[in-house]
Amino acid sequence: MSKTTSSMLIFALACSTLFFGYHYFSTDDSVAPPVIDCACDDSGRYSDEPKEGGGKSIPDSEAQEMFQSFKDAADPVFNQYGSWISKQAIDQMFCDNMESNGLFIVGAAKRDDTSEKYDLQLILSAGKMDSISIRYTKGERFFLTEYVACPPTCGMEVIELH
Repeated sequence: MSKTTSSMLIFALACSTLFFGYHYFSTDDSVAPPVIDCACDDSGRYSDEPKEGGGKSIPDSEAQEMFQSFKDAADPVFNQYGSWISKQAIDQMFCDNMESNGLFIVGAAKRDDTSEKYDLQLILSAGKMDSISIRYTKGERFFLTEYVACPPTCGMEVIELH
């Protein structure tokens, strides 16, 4: 078998595992299969007159500097400084709200019983705003939120700010 053929087979196996294997090999019924189609359906998501504020790309050095500033300020309060969420979770949010065109993100904290600090969490909710235009510079891989909406618009009716 040629090197190209074996590479193509490995790629095909990896893709089939990503798209089909998750569903077929999962033994946990509470784990949802990947959502593909509805998350990419943009037909009802955007207005004819988008506004600025959808986010902007920033260079690695600026991202590092901003992260370090946050870490310095958060260190007395938090055990860690970031979170992870999968694309599947984001896709599911967009499928659950077919008009959504962005994410509202609010900070959250859960007290760590073993220390005097908190575990930083982020709560995300899909929502719709007209501020969707982005500023992007090719090669910049980090994005910064541009529109600070919360309060008053947190995008989460179940969360009340006091």
